Amino acid sequence: MKVVFFVLKFPVSSETFILNQIDYFINRGIQVEIISVFPGDVGVNHAVMKNNDLMSRVRYLLPAEPKGKSKRILSRLSALKNILKKRTIVKSLNFNKYGYYSKTLLIPLILSHNNQNITADYIISHFGTTASLLNQLKRLGFVSGKTAAVFHGNEISQLRVLKLFNKDYVQLFKYADFIFPVSNLWATKINKEFKVSSKLSVVRMGIDINKFTYKQHQPIGDKLKLVTIARLTEKKGIETCIKACSVLLSMGIDFEYHIIGDGPEKSKLTNLSHSMGLGNSIFYHGLQSQEVISKFLDESDIFLLPSITASDGDMEGIPVALMEAMAVGLPVISSYHSGIPELIDDEISGYLIDERDYKSLASKVIKIKMLDHEHILRITRNARSKIEREYNRDNCYSELVSYLK
Repeated sequence: MKVVFFVLKFPVSSETFILNQIDYFINRGIQVEIISVFPGDVGVNHAVMKNNDLMSRVRYLLPAEPKGKSKRILSRLSALKNILKKRTIVKSLNFNKYGYYSKTLLIPLILSHNNQNITADYIISHFGTTASLLNQLKRLGFVSGKTAAVFHGNEISQLRVLKLFNKDYVQLFKYADFIFPVSNLWATKINKEFKVSSKLSVVRMGIDINKFTYKQHQPIGDKLKLVTIARLTEKKGIETCIKACSVLLSMGIDFEYHIIGDGPEKSKLTNLSHSMGLGNSIFYHGLQSQEVISKFLDESDIFLLPSITASDGDMEGIPVALMEAMAVGLPVISSYHSGIPELIDDEISGYLIDERDYKSLASKVIKIKMLDHEHILRITRNARSKIEREYNRDNCYSELVSYLK
């Protein structure tokens, strides 16, 4: 069986779940090719990249493009000017029929640069927007094989995306062979709007539990150590964490809060930290290797990720970072948001607050600090058991393979 993973960019440092899924398929003895429209991030050094030499399996459809929307469009127009006589490329310029990526000239550009079609038994594409591109390329005869679309969160919740891809999604759900949302919440939403129950199966984005050893953390000391590992975007709820830290500071709680990750909200968040007098309590570490992340998880007391619905409608799927923290025995506090309550049972395997409720977040932090150590261990053992049962990568991806066969 040959499986192609079709992505917009490869590699992307924040998309470790895609790297891990590719790694699993290869280790199962499945023939895997990675087809990426564009080159991805430079210097991605996750160990999984080296395990099976993933870069040797990548075929790029296009070179890197200039930054800026207008520059990209001009570049695409320039590249197309001499090849519009080709029938398939002219056909792909039917914006009404071939949707968003036809309007932005990406589809005709791909067709003009590639003589070798994409052929496999199955082609898997993460994110509905990228799967829409794959679907249109298949309709134009450039792709052969059964297609599977994995839906995570923002592409089925963000208002701008839903508006831009409305027609593309109608066609995607009509022609795709498999639809794999990562949560029951998204499965319900997709089926309600598009009536695709016969193609629909929930496939979790699990973790390799063998790489995350459960540890009985030491009792919480005088100085509380909090940590968040996330891309710095609005939906991650880090602003809620900062405001909760301000409450902790006002109550005389001795703590330090470490934020690992980068993203568009970094300047806003650092400014907020300093404006609230938290410059000596909150520390930003940027992107870090898995080894450094593991060290932070090992040395922290509580993991915070109180996700929210962003102002543009953007929502989570089920954050992998929460699964990893739960797997290593770190108490987690998150929120009643998207599919997160499918992962965390409040006060059984972790703690949940309402979105943006920073006062409740501060209260939960204090509650955990005051709990006896055995109670905390009971919570973290429950969390580990939940991951082993329902979010074990091998089980989740084995189920995915079984759907494809």
